[in-house]
Amino acid sequence: MIVKGLLSQKWFYIVMIGLLIIFIQNSKLILHMHFTINVLLFMIPFLSIFFYLLLKGRKDKTYSLKENLIDAGGIAFFILFILKIMINFYIKSYSEDQKILIMRLPVSNLTSGRQDLIYFEFEGEKYSLRYSNRDLEKQDVINNYNIELSYSPSVFDTYVVKNYRIVHK
Repeated sequence: MIVKGLLSQKWFYIVMIGLLIIFIQNSKLILHMHFTINVLLFMIPFLSIFFYLLLKGRKDKTYSLKENLIDAGGIAFFILFILKIMINFYIKSYSEDQKILIMRLPVSNLTSGRQDLIYFEFEGEKYSLRYSNRDLEKQDVINNYNIELSYSPSVFDTYVVKNYRIVHK
């Protein structure tokens, strides 16, 4: 099994943690990323690898549906991470040459804990961004403040948040 061999390697975990950190940092500021793009980025490698392993296993008489599914899923997930990082980088790079737009949106929620998050709705979809809340009460923020987004349009009908802040209504 390919995935079983990779999971026994320490370098694989280091690479996956590094990719996960890069992915989380880059994807949080991209708005309106279509779900179908993510599905295609996973399904195309998954199906390609699965059918390759299926044909190779039948030829070698080592066919195992369960192992092929696990191998194809694991490899496709790894490829998805790499492709998402590259696409996110392209989306951010493309937005650098675009006009910066500013929009004020109502705050729908604020959560405090290990990390404070401010929630808002942008073009019918709900998002959250990190926010360092020191002095304001939750209800005060929801009732009396807006989030001001500075963003640029990008490819795939996405938007890249350049800056954001909380402003009084």
